[in-house]
Amino acid sequence: MNAVTPNPRQIANALWDQSRSQMIAAFARCEFAVTETLRLLSEAQDGATTLKIKPTLKGRFAQLHDLLGCDGNYAKQGRAILDPLRAVQEQIELRNLLCHGCVTLYTTDSGAWIARIRMMAVQKGTSNLREELLTEERASDLLKRLMAQSNTLLHRLGQFQKNLASKAKPNPSAPEAQASG
Repeated sequence: MNAVTPNPRQIANALWDQSRSQMIAAFARCEFAVTETLRLLSEAQDGATTLKIKPTLKGRFAQLHDLLGCDGNYAKQGRAILDPLRAVQEQIELRNLLCHGCVTLYTTDSGAWIARIRMMAVQKGTSNLREELLTEERASDLLKRLMAQSNTLLHRLGQFQKNLASKAKPNPSAPEAQASG
């Protein structure tokens, strides 16, 4: 029986794909949680000015940041969310590169890899080439940091969402209001 042994290039490709997919998944969970929080906030406003959720990812992160920031409507409740929100928000360009960039993977003789990510971004009618080089070590560090930041953000947004939901639901043990006669 002949066993197929992957060559260093195949291993490098598999490791890059794994790192990339884990980072994209972490970003996706954060995006979902931020948008869900904005949805819940729009429902909690109860007749007040309707909150229109921004269509872009950057816009939604900025919108939530504004609502939870010093001058926002939920500043007191959102204080603990701001740092992890900002930490993930600062990495949105990495997310865009991972999702939309073209990757060329280079490997060394020892099997270590370097990913060259190129992306054409269009802003105000002009295209700009964005390029990033990620070593295997740097990608590993980015992944660890992103996972920690996203887990913190998800946990704190989850708590905030539970608090919003508990305020929105009527308390079944509260006495009913009496009608005036």
